Amino acid sequence: MASVCIVDQLRMLHSSELHASVALLSGLAISITKNLNAFGPSQQYDILVYSGDSFFAKKEYRRAEAAYRRALNVRKGVPKSTKSAQKETNSSHVYFRIYECCMEEKNEDGALEALLSIEEKRRCSKVNYAIGKLYQARQMRRNAINCYKEVLRECPLALDCAIELLRLGEHPNVVISIMNVNGSVDWLPAYIKAHASVVNKEHTKSVVAFDALHKRVSLAGNPTVQYDLAIACYMADDHDSAMMHLKSLHRQERFWLRGMDLYASLLYDEKKAEELGKFSTELFAVSDLQPESWVALGYHALLNEDYTKAVYLAARANQLDPFSVQAFLLKAAGLVGLGEVQTALSHSKEAISLAPHRLDCYAKLVSCYMSENRNNDALTVAKSAFEALGPSPGSYVLCALTMLPDSSVLDKAGKLVDRALTLDPKHKSAIETKCSILYRQEKYAEAIKCLKLATQRFGSSALHCLLGDCYCKLSKLTDAVDHYSIALSLNPCCVEAKDGLSRVSEADRSDVFDAETGNSFETEESDRMTTGIAWPQDNPWF
Repeated sequence: MASVCIVDQLRMLHSSELHASVALLSGLAISITKNLNAFGPSQQYDILVYSGDSFFAKKEYRRAEAAYRRALNVRKGVPKSTKSAQKETNSSHVYFRIYECCMEEKNEDGALEALLSIEEKRRCSKVNYAIGKLYQARQMRRNAINCYKEVLRECPLALDCAIELLRLGEHPNVVISIMNVNGSVDWLPAYIKAHASVVNKEHTKSVVAFDALHKRVSLAGNPTVQYDLAIACYMADDHDSAMMHLKSLHRQERFWLRGMDLYASLLYDEKKAEELGKFSTELFAVSDLQPESWVALGYHALLNEDYTKAVYLAARANQLDPFSVQAFLLKAAGLVGLGEVQTALSHSKEAISLAPHRLDCYAKLVSCYMSENRNNDALTVAKSAFEALGPSPGSYVLCALTMLPDSSVLDKAGKLVDRALTLDPKHKSAIETKCSILYRQEKYAEAIKCLKLATQRFGSSALHCLLGDCYCKLSKLTDAVDHYSIALSLNPCCVEAKDGLSRVSEADRSDVFDAETGNSFETEESDRMTTGIAWPQDNPWF
């Protein structure tokens, strides 16, 4: 009677999620079983499962896994008639818990083995989804597709599974037909096809599709769609629009974290120190348990040239999420600042392996190579980006950037930039690169014409600096000062603008000195002509 009471109390405590009490009572019950053999196999099984759940709740995953495996061994001695009555503590639950423990311990082989131990007819959507994820990680495409399809048949609006099927190469119409929802979800086909455009690298098309979804009355103001639109803009190399949508998303959903690390990197690229500092503080106040908050702080440290702090914050982000691409890029940038370029190279390569579809990962590796004057290696990476991402304005520009240090191939670099501008005449990086090429080719008048149009459209500090440099070369110092000043107003930390103003100041002093010297010689000559006195240079005293 006492034994039945203990098990019933354990069941009650477990259902009430009083895990500390479950841990204490189940530990005592296990000792009673060991010493007195007071419980039958079915009760022992329940006790061990409850014990495992209490350890799992306390994140003691190894102890939990050991308890679950002992429970499965005990279950072999449970009569079949009793097994069918166990609902809460069935074997599927135990195997799934073992899978979760193995995943926490980075043991994917053990995790997959545990899930495959569940009979197919007993596999619920949660189990099939987990198996599909593990198959996908092993590049077992067909098996993963079958698992995701099973999930969709049971849960037609499992949108995450639908997107994964698209990534695995399934046609959007096939995915929509499997989902088989009625006409009330009228936005679903457009949503699936928009994600299909992303998967197929049709980024311009995906921007149009997500923008149309964002403007639908039923989905107006939806943060998920706005996030998708921002990412689509970023992948289409429209960083200004991406930053605008992410900024709007942050204002609309103050506690939204997904994609905010990317927003921090865009603020860093634009050198908006004050805005980035405020944003990173706000984000960290939302949560310090997500990588986005640490990455945002890291980019603020990077902007202040505190490279050691930036690397530390990136490492903290990677501890929270080992697959955070933005954390790897941040760490690489910080390491380059510290002069640890070789380590930065490995982190940049890790970012590419995690996100081979992102041009910025290749760009970071290119910049690492170019910082060590390994321009041939940089060009090789740029070509691999072109092969992976296809002919896009960004991939053309990346190839052109690797050629800039070599003046003999500037014409070839210019042709690549022209191709980029043919695809997108408003591409910011392409316009900046074209202006840089014209400057290096000493075509200052043509560069000024191009830069004037670009600064009216974009108004970045880098463009104003380059325009100031062009005016300096043409000795138009007043115009140069104007544009250096504008660059500093846009980015108070702009080193190039400060250097430009210093050069102008030195040039002014040199001109004043030359003018004063010339005036003194003229005065001497006039005095000599009027007085007739022989000056020392005519009759040296020595």
